[in-house]
Amino acid sequence: MAEKFEKIHTVRLHEIDEQNNLKKIEISRYFQETFALYCKKYDVTAYDILKQNLMWVLADMYIEFTSDMPFWGEDIKVEIWISELTKLKIYADFKIFYNGIEIAKGDSLWFILDIATRRPINPTELLKPMGVTPEYVFGSHEKFNIEEDGELKFSKIYKVGYSELDFNHHMNNISYAMIAVNTIPHEVLKSLTLKAYKIKFIKECFLDDEISSEFYENENNSYFILKRLSDNETVCKIKTEIVKSKTLCPN
Repeated sequence: MAEKFEKIHTVRLHEIDEQNNLKKIEISRYFQETFALYCKKYDVTAYDILKQNLMWVLADMYIEFTSDMPFWGEDIKVEIWISELTKLKIYADFKIFYNGIEIAKGDSLWFILDIATRRPINPTELLKPMGVTPEYVFGSHEKFNIEEDGELKFSKIYKVGYSELDFNHHMNNISYAMIAVNTIPHEVLKSLTLKAYKIKFIKECFLDDEISSEFYENENNSYFILKRLSDNETVCKIKTEIVKSKTLCPN
């Protein structure tokens, strides 16, 4: 069994909410930063494999929040590992701790694509040094699905700016969730608590793309659909587990 990779991060000022606690939406940023450092240890970062005309692609991610978020300036520990590796798919699971208490956990599905063909390659040899720890935080890796049966509640148009771009000149993965959460008016967000969310990345977005973000809800389901206006293509879907609360929770 391979060793898990660990990294300590300090909660920064621009990541906190009105109570000076880490915004939940920032958890995905810590996961992806740690995953990149994990890859760096084995020389398989995005810029490493680019030399082989390959690229990493995050297909979907599931995050569940299990305890209170830390205060500004406090340290959190991210623990990450490759939990499953097949001829096409790469699953990375993770847990995040504050003062020894788990505050979030999640899993993610990745592919490595041939840039020329845009098709997945077999990653087993490339990632063999990282090893596999067959521990699933949710017990299994379930296929992501959204039943689109909700009523439209809120919508907003967003234009991709330079600050959202990654080194590939695509809108970075974290921005999709940021766009979604900003679709809901602040006065409504204050009455909601985000318990978990699943996000599926479908299409790439680029500078100046206009994206419509729509939030749907019914008694049993709530989700976001993000579409690119130029071709009406769905670029991202996000299923949320939200409960109404009396406490202020803008994240």
